[in-house]
Amino acid sequence: MASEEAGGPLARLTRILGEASPAEDGPTTRELAELLWLALRLGHGEDHEVADRTITATPARKTPQAQTDAPTEPPPAPLPESPRSPEAEDNRVPLRLPPPRSAPASRPLLAPAPPMLHHPLSLQRALRPLKRRVPSPRRKILDEASTADRIARLGAHADVWLPVLRPAPDRWLHLNLVYDAGPTMPIWRPLVRELHTILAQSGVFRTVTLHRATQDGRAHGVPVAADGRTVTLVVSDCMGPQWRPGPAGDRWYRTLRRWAHGMPLAVVQPLPELLWHTTALPATPGLLTAPSPAAPSSLLTFIPYAPDTAPPPPKPSALPLPVLEPGPTWLANWACLVADPGGGRVPGAAAWLGGSPAAPAEPSSSDIASLPPRDLVLHFRSTASPEAFRLAGHLSLAVPSLPVMRLVQRVLDRQPRPQHLAEVILSGMLTTVPGPPGSYEFRPGVRDLLQRTLPRTARGRTREFLARVGGLIDERAGLAAGEFRAEAGDGGSAFATVSEETVRRLGVGPRRRGWCSGGGIGWSGCEGRRRGRRWMCGTGRGWSSLSTPSNRRGQRSSSRRRKPWPAYGIRMWFRSWTTGWRAPGPIS
Repeated sequence: MASEEAGGPLARLTRILGEASPAEDGPTTRELAELLWLALRLGHGEDHEVADRTITATPARKTPQAQTDAPTEPPPAPLPESPRSPEAEDNRVPLRLPPPRSAPASRPLLAPAPPMLHHPLSLQRALRPLKRRVPSPRRKILDEASTADRIARLGAHADVWLPVLRPAPDRWLHLNLVYDAGPTMPIWRPLVRELHTILAQSGVFRTVTLHRATQDGRAHGVPVAADGRTVTLVVSDCMGPQWRPGPAGDRWYRTLRRWAHGMPLAVVQPLPELLWHTTALPATPGLLTAPSPAAPSSLLTFIPYAPDTAPPPPKPSALPLPVLEPGPTWLANWACLVADPGGGRVPGAAAWLGGSPAAPAEPSSSDIASLPPRDLVLHFRSTASPEAFRLAGHLSLAVPSLPVMRLVQRVLDRQPRPQHLAEVILSGMLTTVPGPPGSYEFRPGVRDLLQRTLPRTARGRTREFLARVGGLIDERAGLAAGEFRAEAGDGGSAFATVSEETVRRLGVGPRRRGWCSGGGIGWSGCEGRRRGRRWMCGTGRGWSSLSTPSNRRGQRSSSRRRKPWPAYGIRMWFRSWTTGWRAPGPIS
């Protein structure tokens, strides 16, 4: 009795638990601590009431301390949850994709899609090793300290004072961003556009120019300057005809080898690393070594992690070609390789670039697509990542179009990766249908099998799932540029439900002056120019000023805005006399 009085409620709890368990196996101190911790974390609800009733049903002796304890205050009643009004759910408008080659819809919309690269700042920080300043070979600036020292030493008259010039600090590298325009690349156009914008706005490169590589193996206008200040990135999934044996492949490989002999060259692969062996350019992980900063790719040394299992070079003249994913870690390793003064080993992956493409050894996707639906789903489940298989299951509840896939992936994962989306697209479970690039449909029998892989709750809450997808459109409506067309109203399979306010915001109206219009890769142009302001926007191949016209050769544009005289005139006259001034042009 004295021990119970001294222990209080804790002793009572110990006694009750001891009576409910065998005599030899009573509760330990750790079990008691865990029970107390769980009781503190749980709120006051029905479970606690049931537990209290169970404990009080056990016969127990009342202690004097328990009788003299002050009565405990009743727990506060939980706030009543505001029930969702069915009218608010019914007011949501379903969105559907317009059918191909149909008449204009009564309410056309231009809906936004989530970005494919969700962490642009981390990608830009990964390029910091390349953010250095070097003396410019052309531009000169006034060295004020040396000019003053020269005047003081010579003591000449003010009429014969001569300035002392020094090279202006300039950014180190020019970047050529070459994107593949093959038949399998339209689905990666948003990724190319976002990557182009991120690289141009990073402040690392002096210029960022965008070039198009056609499927016949040609890439026009790509400068090859062996000056140690130019790098080239090729964005490609390595699935087009220019990567296969044939005239286009021979021409494309000759171009790549010419670039590799003159400057650093790398391939940005949007597909995940586990699918690289299915492409025409399989890469092997290993260590890369550069002899000097910005060394050409032909001078790199590559050592695989597993030399015994790695494929040997096809020919002695084959060159190591770095291959990387569009991720911060891959870009950081590539930046360290380019900026390495020599001798350091950088982790990465490389493929061997021979004189001509090698014949593929893996079965093509058409062989996989010929499997029965059940075998097709089982093959995808055994080879795909868990995130990709979960995405495919939820896509069976919606329309498997590329913008819709990006919306569904964003709903399922707060930090989605384009590599998981690529696994679904290349799984063989989808077939292309007429429409804009990225229009797909599940093969017969695949949708039902994928829906069976979902939990029963997910299959029964299709309405909530469409509302969650529409919530992403509600958040970005009016704030982000539209990327795909949609129609509001019933009459087809909906992929999302949005509010009436979102429908009003997404309505396509007359183009306003001063707005930029995107077309294809990058920005195609901009309408509306204000005198006195300098607007910067991307053109078809690079980034330049919009307030001033530029000539056809891509040279620097000239400003025609007049400024007050004489202060501005004297400054411009002195600058032109000392440095051979030219007006500023593209963003550097």
